[in-house]
Amino acid sequence: MHNVGLAIHANAAKRYDRIPAYGRFTPILPTGITNPTPHEIFCAPLGCVNWVVDCLGELDRQDILDRWNMTAPVNDPGNTALGQISLPVLACPDDESAFQQPGGLSYVISSGYADMSKISAYVAASTGGGLS
Repeated sequence: MHNVGLAIHANAAKRYDRIPAYGRFTPILPTGITNPTPHEIFCAPLGCVNWVVDCLGELDRQDILDRWNMTAPVNDPGNTALGQISLPVLACPDDESAFQQPGGLSYVISSGYADMSKISAYVAASTGGGLS
């Protein structure tokens, strides 16, 4: 847990003191759509990156981070395979469900509280085509 905590703090230090989100889900729109409708955004497959992916560099696994496709859908076979790599630092040795298991993870990060005004602004910008 100590090394995971250090990785999270190191990651936060390079991200203006913000700890990584427990997960980020981003709509993946077809190529060429520059001004998506709310329906297109809602129906788009989601790309997903969790806090572990954000911290791979700080966990001395830049090799995995370099191969991670940040724009791939959640069920991308390449990312799924990378997510199944066992990283001993992420699993407590006493956790039989995670230790030395493919993609085993004993630790979670709190999702905290969301600032609804920022979420509303994000949704408005994404539906209005203001995000790139």
